Amino acid sequence: MFELIDVVIAGVGATAMGLLNYSFIKYELNRASDGLGDRQKRRKEQLAKTELWEHAAYSIALGMAMFALLVSNATNFLSHYSFWSSVTITVVCFLVLFFILRFSIHALFRRFRSPVKS
Repeated sequence: MFELIDVVIAGVGATAMGLLNYSFIKYELNRASDGLGDRQKRRKEQLAKTELWEHAAYSIALGMAMFALLVSNATNFLSHYSFWSSVTITVVCFLVLFFILRFSIHALFRRFRSPVKS
């Protein structure tokens, strides 16, 4: 029973993280430029360089990696390692998974976004 609850919590948390990330980016892009400071204008310009579908792909990759992290954390505490070793292993695995997902989902989105014309 606890495993199912852990997976549900991980799914809801990961979905919320992905949606929150995407909504913050979309909010920053749609914000009026009148009252922004220099730092906020630079951030908006930097975000505008990437298309919205790419931000969606990155948010999906973040959500999927967070889901995997939360599920693996709930199932495996790595108690046979010291605390810092287990934290390091978890962070490294999360980053590797995140960048693999980010690359593959971005390529998938790009493939379906601009199909090859024959």
